[in-house]
Amino acid sequence: MSEAKVGSTGGARRRAKPATAFGEGTPALGQASDAQRDHAPPPARGV
Repeated sequence: MSEAKVGSTGGARRRAKPATAFGEGTPALGQASDAQRDHAPPPARGV
């Protein structure tokens, strides 16, 4: 079970990294991406 949790967190963190890089180029878009990513983690956990 721990492995599954770690994998879920790793995937979310990996997606957050690209979002941060994009945010640097576009602050406005970066904020929107952050909000959308915040909603993405919940569904991913269910999977």
